[in-house]
Amino acid sequence: MANYDIILRNAEVVLPNEVISADIGIKEERIVALGKIFGASLEEYDLKGRYVFPGVVDAHTHFQLPLGKVISRDTFYKGSIAALYGGVTTFIDFVNVDPHRTLLELLKERISEAKDAVIDYSFHSTVTGWRDDRKKEIEEVIDEGVTSFKFFMAYGDSGRRTDNGMLYSAFSEIAKHNALATVHAENDELIAFFSERLKKEGMVNPKYYPLSRPHISEEEAIGEVLTIADAVGVNLYIVHISTAKGAMLVDSARKRGQKVYGETTPHYLVLDDTHASRYVSVCPPLRTKRDSEILWRLLSLESLSVVATDHCPFTKADKDMGDTIWDIPYGLPGVETLFPIMFTFSNKYNISYPLLSRLLSLNPSKIFGFYPKKGTLYPGSDADIIIIDPEKKVKIDYKGLHMSSDYSPYEGLILSGFPDMVFSRGRLMIKEGKFLGEKGRGNYIKRRVIL
Repeated sequence: MANYDIILRNAEVVLPNEVISADIGIKEERIVALGKIFGASLEEYDLKGRYVFPGVVDAHTHFQLPLGKVISRDTFYKGSIAALYGGVTTFIDFVNVDPHRTLLELLKERISEAKDAVIDYSFHSTVTGWRDDRKKEIEEVIDEGVTSFKFFMAYGDSGRRTDNGMLYSAFSEIAKHNALATVHAENDELIAFFSERLKKEGMVNPKYYPLSRPHISEEEAIGEVLTIADAVGVNLYIVHISTAKGAMLVDSARKRGQKVYGETTPHYLVLDDTHASRYVSVCPPLRTKRDSEILWRLLSLESLSVVATDHCPFTKADKDMGDTIWDIPYGLPGVETLFPIMFTFSNKYNISYPLLSRLLSLNPSKIFGFYPKKGTLYPGSDADIIIIDPEKKVKIDYKGLHMSSDYSPYEGLILSGFPDMVFSRGRLMIKEGKFLGEKGRGNYIKRRVIL
């Protein structure tokens, strides 16, 4: 009788603080042994010294996102397949915006929409139209396993913005439950000021888009929300930080002992404002090379906690819909290229493989309440595993990717780190470029409040 369902032999196993040579035993969807394994198994793979990382947890995706006249192009099914090809085995998406419906209603609707996903998933509860009488809704969605609540400091013209007074009120309630406030930090008044000035000067072409949301719009908002969160003692997570000064404000707050986590994305790390165009357009905008270098530096010190994607794919036709800054759907495809980009650039920026595994797997798992189920390769965790041949290189061509955009912002980059094999809960899902899973295998994961 087999002791294990699967044994992975002769692996270089990337743990949170070290890399060890070991075998991995898998049984009933979980890792049950790590070390030299002598038992029998139903399946066995000799990895011949290839690197084994925990499956990536992408904490920021937008599948099937309604945005004005368009919907982001990746469905939960197709987008989750693309995620697997890049080594992502768990994602956190967002509940849709509707201030007239309860957070619980919107969550249940979104869970139903994601039923075809092939990998495990959860959601952030997007909060708009906050009122004190909605306090009970926070507890209701926490009971359903959602422990993070998304707020916008921008997008007032679409009704998504929450003003500072309401942020204070909502954060106070979230803090009572030791849950997490997740914030898009841009100053709406400054954006309106710069946008109006551009309109008066006739600078409405999309090429001027970065001027409508300059550095100060993010930096000022990060300072504001850090102050509000600190006053009420809420756990704070700031998404898609793009500026050096904004990231340094988070670093300073962390050093003072504030419970705050910073996220950045690959496009702010490997692209800069010279790459910006109608198609390579994202919110916040791409920044300078100096910003990118400082973001890398802070990641190497783990002063920023997470790299996620803000995956929000559109086609060129979608981007061509409007002639002005304000008519374009902003967002980039990225869920499939997250791990390869980070793996490729890690040596250049002094990021060890254990640190890389923390930024992409362990930290988001802990911050968002998946741990110890997700994020590590220790016995007891789900067998979410990616296997890498570091010598294998791929030149990026959108036609060879599996996302639904008809371009890639990383076109022409030569990347290592595309997995040869990907396991999700002990099931081999990607092998040598072939998808072996099936629609709907992903589970909705109920999360716990922050550790």
